[in-house]
Amino acid sequence: MQTYSDNTIDFENTRRYQFLGWFPLSLFFASPLLALLIYLFPDHHFLLGGKDLLIGIYFIWIFWNWKSIGRKSLWMLAFFPLIGLATVSFFTSDAILTSRAASMRQLLYPILFLLAGSAAGLNKQAIEKLRLLLWKHAKLVLVAGFLMYFLPGSELAWIQPYFEAKGIGMSHPGVPAQWFEPIWGGIKRFASPLFDPVNFGHWITFVLFFAVPSLKKAEDKLVFSAAVLALILSFCKGAWLQSLIVISGLILPLSTWMRASMIACIPILIYLAAGFHGGIANHQTGLENAIQTMTFSGYGLGNAGNVAIIFDQKNSPEIFDTYAGAVIGQLGIIGFLAWAGAWIVIILLLFLNNRKLAWLLMAQIITAFYSENAFNLLSTFSICSFIGMNLNLTRDEKKKLAIIDPVGKKAGMDFYSSSLAAATEKSGIRCLLFSNGSEFFPVRCVFNSERSGMFGKFLDYFGGHFRSFSICLQEDVSDVLYHSFKTGPKEFLVILISKILGFRNHILIHDVESFDGKEDRILKFLTLRILADRIFCQNSSSRSLLSAQYKIRENEIKLIPHGHFLTLANPGIDSGIARRKLGLPENEFIFLFFGQIKPVKGLDVLIEAMASVPGAHLVIAGKERGSDFSQYLDEIKQSSLQDRVHFFIRYIENEERDLFFRAANCLVIPYRKIFQSGVLIMGMSYLLPCIASDLPANRELIEDGTSGFLFENENSASLAETMNKVKELTSPEEISKQAKEILTSRCSWETGGKILAEAVTSAQF
Repeated sequence: MQTYSDNTIDFENTRRYQFLGWFPLSLFFASPLLALLIYLFPDHHFLLGGKDLLIGIYFIWIFWNWKSIGRKSLWMLAFFPLIGLATVSFFTSDAILTSRAASMRQLLYPILFLLAGSAAGLNKQAIEKLRLLLWKHAKLVLVAGFLMYFLPGSELAWIQPYFEAKGIGMSHPGVPAQWFEPIWGGIKRFASPLFDPVNFGHWITFVLFFAVPSLKKAEDKLVFSAAVLALILSFCKGAWLQSLIVISGLILPLSTWMRASMIACIPILIYLAAGFHGGIANHQTGLENAIQTMTFSGYGLGNAGNVAIIFDQKNSPEIFDTYAGAVIGQLGIIGFLAWAGAWIVIILLLFLNNRKLAWLLMAQIITAFYSENAFNLLSTFSICSFIGMNLNLTRDEKKKLAIIDPVGKKAGMDFYSSSLAAATEKSGIRCLLFSNGSEFFPVRCVFNSERSGMFGKFLDYFGGHFRSFSICLQEDVSDVLYHSFKTGPKEFLVILISKILGFRNHILIHDVESFDGKEDRILKFLTLRILADRIFCQNSSSRSLLSAQYKIRENEIKLIPHGHFLTLANPGIDSGIARRKLGLPENEFIFLFFGQIKPVKGLDVLIEAMASVPGAHLVIAGKERGSDFSQYLDEIKQSSLQDRVHFFIRYIENEERDLFFRAANCLVIPYRKIFQSGVLIMGMSYLLPCIASDLPANRELIEDGTSGFLFENENSASLAETMNKVKELTSPEEISKQAKEILTSRCSWETGGKILAEAVTSAQF
C-alpha cells in the first residue's frame, strides 16, 4: 500500500530556500566567470565543464535535502522508453565519445530538471515565493545584460578565448558572431550574462509569461518594459515564436479550434518566411534534411544535429539548427515518437495543473522543431524545474476529499454518493462531489447522464474525470474516492492519472468481481496493490473474498457499511395511491422485483417460483442490461402468469421509486450472486418484508424469519415456499421493525463518513 505524509515545509528564511532560490542565478553569471578563467588559464579547456559541475551540485543537493515527501513522480515512466533508447544508442553509436556525451546531456537535462523540481516537494505557497524571487533575479540579469549590450567590443576582448575554446567564431568587433543578427547590415543582439541570445530569449519569455507580478508598482512596469525590449533585441526568433503561441493560447480570446488552426499553420508560415530570411531558411533546411533522411532507428547518438557538426561527425546527414530534427536523426522515428510522446504526457498533465506552464512548454517544444538551442540546458532549466514542482505539489495540511461518481443518476448512485459526502463533511473533512446530479448535496456536474453512443460515453467519462482533476488541483484537494464496480482499461487509466497527479486514491469496492465478465484481473491487481492508497469494502464477506483473491491483508481493507435509505421514503404516498397511479390491482398481494435486469439477478428463478404462489402478483420494475427481456416474457407465458405479472421495463426515475415500493407488500431479491445489495437495503428502508437468496452478503443483513427471509440460492421451489410463507404473514410489522433496527445500528451513513474522514486524515493506513 502506498502512503505518504502531507507535512509541508516552511522554506522562508532557511538555507534550503535560499539555495533553491538563488542557485539559478549562478548559472546566469557562470559564463562570465568561466570566460575570465579561460582568459587567465587559456590551456585549461576542462574549465568549460563548469556549468555541468554546477548542475551536478544542484542535483546532488536537491535529492539529498528534499526527496519528495513519500510521493512518487510516476509521470517519469513516460520518459523510460526514450531513456532506454538513448542509452542503447549511446553504447552502439559510432560517433566519438564526446559527441555522444554531449547529445545525451542535451537529451537528459530537461528530464532531470523536471525530476529535480518534483523532488523539492513544495507546496503552492513556496512555489509562489520562488516565482516572485525569479522576477527579482530577472532585474539583476537585465541590468547586467544592458551593460554588456552597450559596452564597446574592445571592452569584451577577454571573452574571446572562451568562445574560441568552444569552437565559436568571433566577429569583426571582437565579439562572438552569434551576437549579431545578419540582417540590415548586422544588428547587435542582447546576449545577457548567458552569452547566448537564444538561451536568454527563451528564459526571458518564460519569465515574462510566468513570473511577472500584477505590475501595480512603477518599478515592475519599468522592468517589464525593459524585459520586452531585451527580448526584441535578442533577435531570438524561436523565443518570438514561443511568445506568439503563448499569447494566442493564454491572452487572445480565441476558440479552441482557432488556436489549433493557428498552431497548424506554423510550418506553413515558417516555410514562407524562409524565402525572405537566411537565418530562418537554415532552420527550415535542417528540419527538411532530418525528415528526408529519417530512418526507423536513426544514425546513432551524437551523429546528427549541431553537436555532430561541432565535433565534425561526417558519417551522418547534415541536420542542424533543429532539436526535434536532431532527435529524428539520432534516434530515428521510434526515438522521436518516444521523445514527443513523453513530453505530450507532461503537457496534458500540466493542462490539468497549470495552463500557463502547459502553454509555455508546448510553445517551447514546437519551437524546438526549428531551433536546437530551444531545448538545451539554459533554455530549459527554469521552466522544467517549475514544471516539476507543479507536477508534484504537496497538499495543504487541511485535507479535502473528492468523490468522483460518473454513474450518479444513471443507476441510482446519486443518493449514495451524496449521503457519503454529507456524512464525511459532518466528520470535519471538506468534501467535493463530482457527478451528474445530486439529491441534496452540492455537486459539480462534470458528467452527463444523457450521453449515448460509444464515442459520447468515452468523451463523457474521460472529460468528466479530467475536469474533476483540474478542479481538485485548483482547490488543493488531497484525496479522491472512486466507486469500483469493475476494473478495465479506462478505470485503470483514470486511477493511474490520479496517482500521477499526486492524489491519494481511495477505492470503494462495490463488486469484488464484475458481473458482466469484462473485468481485467491483472489491471485490478495493479490498481489495488500499487495505485490504491486506501481500500474499502461494504461488508465482511466481500472483504474476505477480496483479500483471498488479491493477497491483501484483511486489516488493510476497511469497512464502510452501505448506508440506509430511511430518510428517502416519501411518507405522503400510501399503497392505494401508488397502486392506482401504476395501474396495479388494489386488493392483491404484490411482490416486487426492482432494479437492473441482468442474468445474475435471478429473475428467471423468481418467475418460475411465481407459478407456485397462487393469488399473488409480481411487479418487475427496471431496465434491461446484458439481458433480453423477451426470454422472461416467454417464461411468463409458459407459466400462464400473464395476468399476474406486471412489468415496467425502463429506467425508473427517482420520482417513481416511491410508487413501486409503496405499492408492494414484499420485495424479492433472487440474485444468484451479490456482494452488497442497495436494493435490499432500500426495501428494508421502506419497511417492506424482504426475501433474499442465502448469499453471504445477504446473511449479514437478514436473520431468517426475524429481520427478513432467506431461501436457498437458485432454488425456485425454496423461493416459492418462502413467498407463500410471507404472503400468509399476520404481522409483517414485526419483521419491518427488526429490519429498521438493523439498518439504524449497522447501516449508518455517519459511520461510513467517520471511517472515510479518519482515512483521509491519517498518514498511515
